[in-house]
Amino acid sequence: MSFIAIIIFIILIVKVNSLSNRITVLEKKSQSVQVSPAPVTVASVATPEPVIQPVVSTTSSAVPIANPVQSPFPVYTREQTHDEVKTGTWFAGIGALALVMALGFLLRYAFVHNIITEPLRVLLGIGAGVICLGIGYYLRNKYADYAGIVAGAGLGLMYISAYASHASYHLVSYATALTMIFVISVIGMVGSTYVRSSVFAVWALVGAYLTPFLLGSNPSDIGYFFTYLTILNLYSVSTSVWFKWSSVTVTNLVGTCLMFYASSGLDKGNELASSIFLVINFIVFFVAALLRYMKDKSALNEQDYVVSAGSAFMFYISLYIVLNQILSSYALGMMTLIFALFYGITWYMVRATEQAPSYFRYESGAFALGFLTLAVPVAFDYSTVTLFWAVEAIIFGLIATWIGSSIAAFFSTALFIGVASRVIAIDRIMSGVQTSEMFILNKIFLSAMAIVIMMIVMIVLYHVNRNRFKDENVSVFSEAKPRTHINTLIFVSLGLVAVMSSLEVDMFNKSTDLLPLLYMILASVGVLLGMEYGSRSIRVVSYITAGVAVMNGYFMSYQITTPFFNERIVLSLVYAGLLLVIAYAVYNAQRAEVVFTERDIIKPIAHDERNLIAKGGFIVANIIALAAITREIMYYFETISESTSRVNAERVTISVTWLLYGVGLLVLGIAKKLISARKLSVVLLTIVIIKIFLFDTAGLSDIYRFVAYGILGVVLLVVGYLYNKYKERIAGFIKGEQI
Repeated sequence: MSFIAIIIFIILIVKVNSLSNRITVLEKKSQSVQVSPAPVTVASVATPEPVIQPVVSTTSSAVPIANPVQSPFPVYTREQTHDEVKTGTWFAGIGALALVMALGFLLRYAFVHNIITEPLRVLLGIGAGVICLGIGYYLRNKYADYAGIVAGAGLGLMYISAYASHASYHLVSYATALTMIFVISVIGMVGSTYVRSSVFAVWALVGAYLTPFLLGSNPSDIGYFFTYLTILNLYSVSTSVWFKWSSVTVTNLVGTCLMFYASSGLDKGNELASSIFLVINFIVFFVAALLRYMKDKSALNEQDYVVSAGSAFMFYISLYIVLNQILSSYALGMMTLIFALFYGITWYMVRATEQAPSYFRYESGAFALGFLTLAVPVAFDYSTVTLFWAVEAIIFGLIATWIGSSIAAFFSTALFIGVASRVIAIDRIMSGVQTSEMFILNKIFLSAMAIVIMMIVMIVLYHVNRNRFKDENVSVFSEAKPRTHINTLIFVSLGLVAVMSSLEVDMFNKSTDLLPLLYMILASVGVLLGMEYGSRSIRVVSYITAGVAVMNGYFMSYQITTPFFNERIVLSLVYAGLLLVIAYAVYNAQRAEVVFTERDIIKPIAHDERNLIAKGGFIVANIIALAAITREIMYYFETISESTSRVNAERVTISVTWLLYGVGLLVLGIAKKLISARKLSVVLLTIVIIKIFLFDTAGLSDIYRFVAYGILGVVLLVVGYLYNKYKERIAGFIKGEQI
């Protein structure tokens, strides 16, 4: 475990050091860039006196005063020089780390084999550290990065020696070793002043944090170990705030986390010491972030916000793990509320002292909200948590609509997503079904439907108050328009109804006949709302849901006893009707842009989508309807005893039905100028003709042949008459007037 922690720590430190090197190089470039003067030329100027004629070169009208001197040595570009410096810095850093590790392993080897006396080992480490500090100080002006690495290695060697003098060798008392470490920290701060390199501080911290791992010790004196880490954290705060070195604080936070979890801080019996350590160091890191913010707001970068966020979650989670062994859930909930109150006060204080919003302000508010939301699940059971989150979400939504705050709307939507996920995953799936619960009429399902109603209310409020929302001065919220929240809530609410209904049917072992119909209704609503609010993603998901629902509903097994008047054909025709509703809605969709708010314009549905869904939905709906009718005809004749006359009657009935359906499509296509209806009728009539001539005739008796051919002839004559009478109308919409 310790070896894995070392590897992870080294990788993180290397990444931070690389970032620090890049920042240093960019700062040097910005300070050293100079504009080189343009070559001075003397142009030939014509004189007004005809006697003196200027000598003009035939090759150039401008002659440079001096030619640049060619260097006999190769000239390297700035990028090549930077690569060389970066490579050298990497080698130096790895070498310094190797030196620190070498001393640690040497001390361990000497300790095991008793080669060097214990006092001499400590003195050798301190002496090597002093030598490295002297070399770094000497090279600070000429090789800043290299000097910082060497000096940092020296500081790390001194840390190792001071730590080993008490923890491993017991040469000095606790107070003496603590004083030594404090003096080394002061040397590090002073050295950072002279070297002026964050690399120095980072590598010094690397050596300090690797000390317990290299010595192979798990400190039994947990108080001494935590005091050691606290002094390192104070050192980090001082240097990072004074010199604006965020990479130092990041290194310190990562190292503290790994050291704490690798020690015995989580063991039973160390709860008090671990709690005090975590609280003190949480305050240290928070004060560091606050001081950085107060000192220079404009200099804050991503690393500063990562430190403040990481310290909040790291110390809270660690404190929760420690205290969970001895405190009740209600006490842990109160602890979480204290964190929420702490960040809430910070948010209020920062808000009162600044004129423009900042990331620090939003971050403090987000932590306050996060810990407040987390306090309830820590202290209470499942159902109470869901109810509290839902009420909190609706409160934030109401605040958002009252004051037009995109930030409040963002938190409200995020909470609704969390509530929907929780009621599905935890309240229903994990808790299971109780013996006293009823299908649908149970607390969990009704709570889910109440959440859906809350989301519908918020959708209406966002729509009504959409012009009251203002732009926020933070990029993460600036794109969160009212329509974004509306579309998100639509998607979540429809999904919650579908998933909860499926879980109810599955857990209570009920019939699934009506589930495809529910999915089809939800898909139709999704398409309509997706067009209303311009959400292509909602429409695409609804199209897919509709297709799956139709297939499942049509091919589902039904328990029926009477043909034509049964659940199967009714549901099939309903599926076909809903498909026609979707196709008609897309067909009549707005073709112009719709201004939803002053800064939000809904674009019209693309021509390809409109063409595909309108045509495809119309065709599939008619196929489903005709197939359902045909299936009922076949089922009717199956109830009759087997005979040749039954088969002949079934074939003729199907053919006549298809003929009449085709004629109906043709009339609809001519009356409503629907190309899809006319083409589908032509295809269907063609299939009927082929069916009668090639298949039905071979097996029919004379009387049935007479009926089939007679009806076919009459129908085709009627079709021909319609085509001739309305040929101009048909020609008009064939040219593309309608789909």
